[in-house]
Amino acid sequence: MFHTRHLASRACGAFLLACTSAACIFHIDSNVHRTGRVVGEETLRQLEPGRDESFVLALLGEPTRRIPVDGGELWKWESTETRTEEGKLIFVYSSERVDKTTRSVWVEWKDKKVVRSWRD
Repeated sequence: MFHTRHLASRACGAFLLACTSAACIFHIDSNVHRTGRVVGEETLRQLEPGRDESFVLALLGEPTRRIPVDGGELWKWESTETRTEEGKLIFVYSSERVDKTTRSVWVEWKDKKVVRSWRD
């Protein structure tokens, strides 16, 4: 029994020594990058039917896309959030995770007035 405990203690000590030496460096990094116009719930609620183009442009800025549809138009504002998480145990382990989320807000127009707005 003493021999088993002694071996476990030596193995644990060797592992700790290896991880604290210059050849074994631990690194963690995370990064968030956003592009486009992020539209919050309160802002989305202001896009009521009947609002005009100047109001919407002042509120949201230029849309990412304008798409003609029968008798009207759809405007789209797109935003993307990219989260990158990286972990490294040099010479032993490396991991990277990237999560990309794209959100869009749409406004439907008819006769230059907001008909409806929504998020997808």
